[in-house]
Amino acid sequence: MIAILDERTQGFLEFLNKNYGTEQKCVLSVLNCQDSVCEKDDGKEMQSCFIPWLDQIVLTTCNPPDGIYDHKGKLASKWYEDNYTLLKLAHEYAHFLQKYGKLPDPEDLDENEDIADKFSHKVVKEFIATE
Repeated sequence: MIAILDERTQGFLEFLNKNYGTEQKCVLSVLNCQDSVCEKDDGKEMQSCFIPWLDQIVLTTCNPPDGIYDHKGKLASKWYEDNYTLLKLAHEYAHFLQKYGKLPDPEDLDENEDIADKFSHKVVKEFIATE
């Protein structure tokens, strides 16, 4: 059998499609065994990103880095570490939803990231309640 994602992550994708799906297509590209998908201008590595101009692609790794921090630089909680891949997928999917008006899309980068973070935490908690 060939698998790209573990069962839990695949189940989460199905949950997102069922509960937060759109008519627009978002393609997930998984970089297994990679530490990052790209580097930011400041040299920090990113474990996920949404690329709206390349066929609505979400890039993500599935291997959490050592020492996980949120976008504000705060050390992540155990819950965040345990649900790292799901949170990253949901965060980037939120940016996709923002592009299509399904979530607010403010110009302010911090506010934009806060919306994606809140969405990701909300949907991961909803998913966990169904497990």
